Amino acid sequence: MLDTLPTGLEIVLDRVAVRAGETVSGQLIVTLPASRDVAAIRVTVAGRELLAAATRYPPPIYSQPVPRWFGRSRTGHLREDFHLTTTLSPVRLAAGRHALPFRLTVPAEALPTYGGAEVVVEHEVLASLRLGGEPLQAWQPLHLWSAPQDAPVSDSAVEAANRPGWLAGAPWLAAVDLRLGLPQGHLELHEPLEGWYEVVNRGARPGRRLLLELVAAETSRFRAATDVNEWVVADRVLPLPAQERIREPFAWHLPRRLAPSLRSPRWWLEWRLDATVLVPWQLGPRLSLPLRLWDSGGREDPASEAEAASQSEER
Repeated sequence: MLDTLPTGLEIVLDRVAVRAGETVSGQLIVTLPASRDVAAIRVTVAGRELLAAATRYPPPIYSQPVPRWFGRSRTGHLREDFHLTTTLSPVRLAAGRHALPFRLTVPAEALPTYGGAEVVVEHEVLASLRLGGEPLQAWQPLHLWSAPQDAPVSDSAVEAANRPGWLAGAPWLAAVDLRLGLPQGHLELHEPLEGWYEVVNRGARPGRRLLLELVAAETSRFRAATDVNEWVVADRVLPLPAQERIREPFAWHLPRRLAPSLRSPRWWLEWRLDATVLVPWQLGPRLSLPLRLWDSGGREDPASEAEAASQSEER
């Protein structure tokens, strides 16, 4: 019966999703039809970023595995973020299935797994061994979150306002003033975005609405010029009553899989909140506030969501 077993190599990870700074552990499952000397056993954990990846992932994917429809093959301008290799001791294995454990610690400064407009950061585990002159290889994708971060030091409120009355002197423009504020310029992932707005609607004209947009700006340099991709990840429309002055708070539950603000030598991801007063047939004021998204790592089981998504993709 053992003679009918095909020679094979498989990677089984203890967790398919970890944080930067944590340990990637698992087992190499080696199947042999006969007793063999196993030499040059290597396990590699690597992270790489690709610019102009020619695949769009809206909104920016972070809390679930980046889809890999073509396995390891993907076009783009590649840069290796980190590369870790461990070598296991050569052994002689009898016929059958054998489990060889391994452990590798990911650098705390490693970029997290990310899929955006033209930038992709992906992680993988590679294994190789030699049976005499016969090489065997195996590959397994890995999902990585950023290392847990402390709250940014600055807690000061941020505000923006259009110039008061700047539209009043132009009859073809809407006579509306807008102010927008946030209690702080940063937001922890998975917490609601809270803030306030104030609208001065001279004449209390009806039909006004306030449009809030969360915008991702992905900037990269891989040609002679800088490439910027911007897209609206989420939006919300708030009705404005026909009053001269409105000042109201808002609390907005954003999509759960947003990526935090990211920086790399070749690219970065930034966020902002745009607010526009929508006026029928006229131009209303528009404001923008920068917003930093960060990940405290405080969720109870950060791997469960990525593992569930990975299992659903396999099915």
